[in-house]
Amino acid sequence: MIRRRTTCSPSSGSARSWLGRDCSYERHTSSATDRRYSGTYADRAAMRSATGWLINDFVNAIELPSPKSEGTVAVMRPDRWLAMKFLQRLVWHYVMSNPRLTTQQHGQRQIIRTLFEVYHKAAQERDAQLIPPAFRTQLRELDEGDTTVESLEAQTTRLAVDTVASLGDQEASLLYRRLTGVAPGSVADLLPM
Repeated sequence: MIRRRTTCSPSSGSARSWLGRDCSYERHTSSATDRRYSGTYADRAAMRSATGWLINDFVNAIELPSPKSEGTVAVMRPDRWLAMKFLQRLVWHYVMSNPRLTTQQHGQRQIIRTLFEVYHKAAQERDAQLIPPAFRTQLRELDEGDTTVESLEAQTTRLAVDTVASLGDQEASLLYRRLTGVAPGSVADLLPM
């Protein structure tokens, strides 16, 4: 559980500099951090509210450079950058590296690996039936233009990567089950394409 400061005052020091001058961070996230998360409706609602506020805060901290400046795309206020990096490390440590997620993450990697292999082989064999319609133009263009072996392999790999990356989690899981025969489904079922 993250303990929050009971007061937000000018004497809060350096922590206050990245939390914001008006203590809005504490005000908007306290309902999500003042007790242990147990997964109740109230906990999920508080977490969604705090997450939404943080995303909005980080997006609004981005400043676009003037049209005359070259090279820089966008700049984030240093205090927001520090807060974002801190929160990313917390998520990585307590969520992404959680041993309870190991089996789920392994399964997700297996789904992605298998889908990539299926689409890569389909692209190599020019099998338009397995390639989703949105990527069939890219498949037809493989033999046009630069057709060195290295270039063709890079384009084939790019097609497979793009196809897998276009899928949402549920779409990828459904396609994996279909393609591996785990859950063949029905002819009437629509596949995500």
